[in-house]
Amino acid sequence: MPGDATLYGWRAGPGENSSALGAASSSGVDPTIAAVTYTTAQPNATLIAAPSSGNRIVVIGIWVASSVTANVSVLIGFHATVTPATGTGRVFSHPAVQTGGGGWKQLGGSAIGVGGDAVPLLVTTGTIADGAVHIDVLYIVEAVP
Repeated sequence: MPGDATLYGWRAGPGENSSALGAASSSGVDPTIAAVTYTTAQPNATLIAAPSSGNRIVVIGIWVASSVTANVSVLIGFHATVTPATGTGRVFSHPAVQTGGGGWKQLGGSAIGVGGDAVPLLVTTGTIADGAVHIDVLYIVEAVP
């Protein structure tokens, strides 16, 4: 396989294009971790801001945990204004994250979501009652090939 193995899985080596696997970084950089905690419902909130024109976000891992008293839905995806519930752009979806529960999504080191040119990553959650939802996203920003 091209590239090299890292703590986070496969990433393209310098000069390699991530589209070969639909995956990680053509620049060979390590991913950034966006860590957020929400205590109120988030309708179409920006999880990762849109990169500058000519660049895109490549998500390689997501972890969601909850300390709420009632299950909470979590939806994460790429779109300019509305978190996509199905199809193109959706990166993570869980209908009912339980107290102390959560979800992890990573596909053997390849990308789980590649945004479009200058498109942000959004999150929508259900009602968060008496607790919090914590989300970690491992991602890189790369030039659009």
